[in-house]
Amino acid sequence: MNSGHNSPDAGAELASFSQFSASATINPLANHGRTAEVFYCGRSICFVDALGTPGLRQAHRGAVNNALYCNEEDGLPDEWLRPLPSKDALADYSEMETRFPRAYARVMNPQQSLL
Repeated sequence: MNSGHNSPDAGAELASFSQFSASATINPLANHGRTAEVFYCGRSICFVDALGTPGLRQAHRGAVNNALYCNEEDGLPDEWLRPLPSKDALADYSEMETRFPRAYARVMNPQQSLL
């Protein structure tokens, strides 16, 4: 299991969506291929295709998705290391269980994944 503390998403994968949306900001873009840029904890974390709650949801889901992806397989390059998402962050994305079963189980059933 990857337990690195490197989070290119400023820790968004550790916050529930409610916590994330209360702290994140979304800034509209002009002359850009995406609609807006999302900032969390003072850092730009991604570009999204919508403003408001849909854009924040896209950013949060992406951070959680990437954290699971980087913890699904062993042997990834060091620059990909990042923490697993928290249970609170993963709570709204049950569909990710089928995409990332190993990493999802590590979050939702940590004792079971040690067996």
